[in-house]
Amino acid sequence: PHGLLAAFAFDRVDRRAIATYAFDYLSATTALGGALDKIRANGDPDEIARAMILRRTERVLSDKLFLEALSCGPLFDRSLEILLTAIRKSLLLDVPADRFEDKALGAFALALIRQCMVSDYVFDVSEEEKLCLETIAADWDALRAGKADAARQLMLKLLYEAPRHLVPAEANAEAIKTIRPRGLSELLSEWLQERAALADGANAIPAIGLVEDSTSVKVAKQYEDYPYPRWTSVNLPAGIDPRRVLSRFFPADKLGFMENPFRILVAGTGTGRQAIIAAAGYGDMADVLGIDLSRSSLAYAKNRANNFGIGNLRLAQADVLGFAESGEGPFDIIESIGVLHHMADPFRGWELLTGLLRPGGLMLIGLYSAVSRRNISALRNEKDFPGSGCSDDEVRQYRNMLAGRGDEMARLLTLSQDFYTLNEFRDLLLHEQERPIYLSEIEAFISQNGLTFRGFQLPPQVISHFLKSFPNDSWPGTLDNWARYEEKHPRCFDKMYNFWCEKTN
Repeated sequence: PHGLLAAFAFDRVDRRAIATYAFDYLSATTALGGALDKIRANGDPDEIARAMILRRTERVLSDKLFLEALSCGPLFDRSLEILLTAIRKSLLLDVPADRFEDKALGAFALALIRQCMVSDYVFDVSEEEKLCLETIAADWDALRAGKADAARQLMLKLLYEAPRHLVPAEANAEAIKTIRPRGLSELLSEWLQERAALADGANAIPAIGLVEDSTSVKVAKQYEDYPYPRWTSVNLPAGIDPRRVLSRFFPADKLGFMENPFRILVAGTGTGRQAIIAAAGYGDMADVLGIDLSRSSLAYAKNRANNFGIGNLRLAQADVLGFAESGEGPFDIIESIGVLHHMADPFRGWELLTGLLRPGGLMLIGLYSAVSRRNISALRNEKDFPGSGCSDDEVRQYRNMLAGRGDEMARLLTLSQDFYTLNEFRDLLLHEQERPIYLSEIEAFISQNGLTFRGFQLPPQVISHFLKSFPNDSWPGTLDNWARYEEKHPRCFDKMYNFWCEKTN
């Protein structure tokens, strides 16, 4: 436990994985495990929650490891989510005001607020909670005067609503420094600093061309309103020669260009996770340009890049459809993962990117698998599908309904990390535009556009099993055989084909 707690201090490793181990440890060694067992056995979540906080604060809720794990990122355990949703409800409806004088309970409530913020307020909300919340308002005069009850009411509101809905636009660090408890003041101060940094970042991002295509405009609006993903830590490669990483896909003579300065395009960088990993992984010789439709997503990416000290990454707002005419390029490497299938014509976008790649250049593409997303695609035809433009409340209700179906779809959805934040759930199931792809279409495009398939990014055991299944095929395998393999193992690509190819002419 001490090692896990210390590991949370590092942001160049993915703290979400550390949190998962922390919750597992606490489940095995504290009352958390018993509570989760009752949830899984269909016990009453409200009753379980009240037992943990109504008269006293259950010890695990004040455990430093638990609070840190709760604060660092989304949790990926449906039973734990049900428990925390019930505890939040009890804090609002059952717990008397004087219980908030308990420092342990206050610290837990602040950690739960952070969890709600990083998960984009994905927890389900009952009608009873909605009615109660309507009776609570943030009194900023009382807050600045250090009134405890005003702070309690703001904390309750922050458990259900993002700070942007509650904090006045003119608020600054001076205005909130007298708020008590100090943990609440610190949380608001951090949020205000990030708000200012994102606003400055958005204003500083240049635009390359215009976003005019009707589908691009719709997709851009989704990511403006719901940036995806909202992340704080990442596994950054350190001291690894990028040629060693790529040697699985390309012979050494294809990678010699990395000894000199080279250019990389990340098309569809979103909030920057992929582009920052690329900039760090390819090293100082790489000049990385990340483009995206969404300015707010790019502002988040810029803020993260600054925090990580990434100096070889430039960011610009651009649409792939117009970027080809910008004069940028050619590029030695182009990465575009999870982007093209959100275009009206994915293959037109891919064709334009191919035109920006120099002869012999390398390309990493990520496209939705039509096979592995069959069940997800089928949801769009169900009568209770709420549609891409639905409200946050409708998203929460739909998500809760799906999780409670108890069928194979529910099991698969709750295994996906994208299920556990509101914005990522929208991206997973309620996107404005998506066009899943078949391997046969990829094979046809590659053969018609001067590209050579160089291999999928897959776990070693999947690749090994494929090669055993097709002993006459050698790495990287033919796409025709991979299509046969996927039909027998439809989950092998986990929704998306990620693969390398090379421009051969």
